Amino acid sequence: MSQDVLRVALEKGVPYEEYVQQLIQRVEAQKDARFSDARQKTLYEYSRLNAQRFRRIGQSYRVPGKMCELVRALPGRQVWLLITEDWCGDTAQTMPYVARWLSCNKNIDLRVLLRDEHPEIMDRYLTDGKRSIPVLVAFDEQGHELFRWGPRPAEAAAVLKAGLEAGLERKQAVQNMHLWYSRNRGKAVEQEFAEIFARLLEENGKPDHTAGSAAEARS
Repeated sequence: MSQDVLRVALEKGVPYEEYVQQLIQRVEAQKDARFSDARQKTLYEYSRLNAQRFRRIGQSYRVPGKMCELVRALPGRQVWLLITEDWCGDTAQTMPYVARWLSCNKNIDLRVLLRDEHPEIMDRYLTDGKRSIPVLVAFDEQGHELFRWGPRPAEAAAVLKAGLEAGLERKQAVQNMHLWYSRNRGKAVEQEFAEIFARLLEENGKPDHTAGSAAEARS
């Protein structure tokens, strides 16, 4: 039941800003560690890079006016649950934008759950049967699911798929995708969420006359 997920999000979910600070602290605490396990070292390096991305995007990104108007118009109090892990690059490339939008609407509470600590929650939001992250799920106060998004923008997924189909090793294909992220600078994320928000407003009988089309939210 969605109400159960909402309860877990509120009771165990970490507020987004607190999660980012904890991630930065975890990375800093391990910077001189000697990892005996190669996988642990790799995950640490991913987490270290993600901490930099969270900080850089969070500090440099400015919310477009049209996007702010869309977010401000969202009805009622909402809880947005982000399911992720520290090493997830797609999270660090997308969620700092989402978090900044919430400066436009204080009635939205963004909480973070770590996937591997909450498999019973993660398994409700599989992508093609896989525990792909990030997943962002939004609820109203009654626990009704409003929308879900993830694990990456369609354009990013297309870049990754094209690289793999061209015969690139996955590591190189992922690097190409992150290069796309750095060039796109959140525009695809803005577009996809603007369409979600416009649909929510329409469903709630609140067409957004001030923000115009979803495409305008990128300007």
